[in-house]
Amino acid sequence: MGSMISSQMKEVMGEQMKQNKESMSEMQDTMMERQIVLQDQIRRRQMASQIARARDFVAWYGSFYALAGIGLIAASRRTKNRAYLGPLVPLGFILAYQADLAYGNKMDRIRAEAERIMSDETHYLELPFGRPTLKAVEEARKASKKS
Repeated sequence: MGSMISSQMKEVMGEQMKQNKESMSEMQDTMMERQIVLQDQIRRRQMASQIARARDFVAWYGSFYALAGIGLIAASRRTKNRAYLGPLVPLGFILAYQADLAYGNKMDRIRAEAERIMSDETHYLELPFGRPTLKAVEEARKASKKS
């Protein structure tokens, strides 16, 4: 009779262990999904901040460019010297670059280029000495404790 109870206990405990493993696996999956969503939300907020910063820069730099342009054109007309118009060219490139980032499709082009690099030029993405291993991380952690 004792062996019958013992075998039933083993069966029940085995079933509970299996359920615990499944439950833990589901919890880990849920936690991983949450981390992925969290990291994506953080990334999106950082990108939105970057675009907002670029738009603010365009507003301020555009005002500077307009004032500088008016001043340089006036100086060029007054002195009949076209050399005053020279700075407008590089300043215009800077303004165009920032405007493309702030209002154009520059982010789409950057994303497409990043995807191309990730698919076609993966050798550029390798870390020196390869991917860190758990063993290397533990050794570094232990070494930092000794210091």
